[in-house]
Amino acid sequence: NTAELAAELRSSLDSFENTISTGNDTLDIVLTEHLIRCRQGGVRLICMADGSCLGFISTLDLISLFSNALENAYEAVAGLDEARREIELRVVERMGMVMIRIENEYEAPLDMRNGLPQTTKQDRSYHGFGMRSIRQTVEKYGGDLQVETEHHRFVLKVLIPVPKTD
Repeated sequence: NTAELAAELRSSLDSFENTISTGNDTLDIVLTEHLIRCRQGGVRLICMADGSCLGFISTLDLISLFSNALENAYEAVAGLDEARREIELRVVERMGMVMIRIENEYEAPLDMRNGLPQTTKQDRSYHGFGMRSIRQTVEKYGGDLQVETEHHRFVLKVLIPVPKTD
């Protein structure tokens, strides 16, 4: 029957649209999970990621790094006008360095300390660990983290050297 076939095709396309393939299984799972959440919350997640360059980073560290960064970005854009609800993620390797860039708009004023924004949540005893966790992970691999905040654009930049293999 044509209607059943169309429904089956639509269902398989929906599941295809909700998956991301970067070349790194762990990153794929994290990004796919966030893509689904973003779609449900009316947030566009634009992802240009070559996950194949992240193989030297442990599974737990990849999950921590990307989950914390994407959670922060999602929370920043979720309350914005629909046209401004967008998160851009880029992962690329250039000249022996992995470059990760996550960019989004934000509205709430940011309290920056030691180069990191502080939590905007009321209960600081349970919140505010995400950015510090990201920084610790990046530093564990000899990398550098920078945060730029201009014109209500939040840009998280991470540079991590790719270990040389002989």
